[in-house]
Amino acid sequence: MSDRVVVSHFRAKPGSEGAIEELMAAHAADTHTEPGVRTFAMHRDANDPGHFVVIEVYDDQADLEFHRTTPHYARTMSQLPDLIDGSPDSTPLDRIPLGDPIKGIVN
Repeated sequence: MSDRVVVSHFRAKPGSEGAIEELMAAHAADTHTEPGVRTFAMHRDANDPGHFVVIEVYDDQADLEFHRTTPHYARTMSQLPDLIDGSPDSTPLDRIPLGDPIKGIVN
């Protein structure tokens, strides 16, 4: 099994931070029910409250691809552009475990 990590960054349009949190909370609730999803978590930049980061971990690439076919993904991706500047910057990552097997990875 080869897991898949994705990190996405996006910037809120001024005043849309709360709407983004609501949209992504609903999206996360649906995403957390999918098979193969280990982590789907959103973070806000502590120094820049308009900058959001989403970290996703799937059991494998197929689970990520399935996620991107779900109705809630389509709904979120249709609404998000109205709330953010530009497009999300998403990067798929391969793990490089370091040190302690639990602390050395995002799980």
